[in-house]
Amino acid sequence: MCVDYCVLNKITVKNRYPLPRIEILFCHLQGAQPFSTLDLVQGYHQLRITKKYVSKTAFCTLFGHFLRALSFGRTNAPAYFQSAMNDMFCVAIGDFVLVYLDDILVYSKTEDEHTQHLKMGCHFYKLKLEYLGLVVGNHGFKVDSKKVVAVQDWPVPGDMGQLSSFLGLAYYFRHFLENYSTIVAPLTALTRTAIVESSPQERGRESGGVGREKGGGGRERERERERERERERERERERERDREREREREGGGGGGGGGEGKRGSWMCSQ
Repeated sequence: MCVDYCVLNKITVKNRYPLPRIEILFCHLQGAQPFSTLDLVQGYHQLRITKKYVSKTAFCTLFGHFLRALSFGRTNAPAYFQSAMNDMFCVAIGDFVLVYLDDILVYSKTEDEHTQHLKMGCHFYKLKLEYLGLVVGNHGFKVDSKKVVAVQDWPVPGDMGQLSSFLGLAYYFRHFLENYSTIVAPLTALTRTAIVESSPQERGRESGGVGREKGGGGRERERERERERERERERERERERDREREREREGGGGGGGGGEGKRGSWMCSQ
């Protein structure tokens, strides 16, 4: 499927990220013997478009509106895809991996070396493997123990960005946390405030179990906030009473305006 993006492409700021030169790619293969190729199925469609650009690339069909993934026909699609692939294989490109868009070539000097290279990035015929942060096997799937350690050792958030990052990590594993939304509600509430005030004790207390530290000061801080809101409401009521008294003084000085009229007459008679 290819959408006609001619009009959109004309006004798109071009991404000048270069594609590899094929002749240079082949230079890396000199002396290599075993080869393996991997062709990514619908490679473009495996990359998600930034949310704010979805409305610009969307198209309508009989089956609904599409597409939130990178699609063919976009002027920057090849450059963006190549950049993403180079980032993913940066430690191996030029050493034993070549990438041209969605075509991946693994090359080695010997069969033993080639087997080792494939083991570094590929897993075939496995009964259990790690996939997208989860361990998948005949038992179903569970959280990778390395990810659990990452959550437990996550540093205390010091600002809004760090807090959002932690919540993003926790959200990915929400299906494995009973009552997840209730547990993270205090932390989520903090993202709607201007300042994140956090300490190791507060972090455990706010998360109610997401993370390691636990504490008991959260309820006290919430009560303090409520007291401050009540004090502000009382100040507003006092200001309203002051305004009411001021209106009474202005209206009662001469029978609702009579005094003003007399004062004016007195000034004229003078």
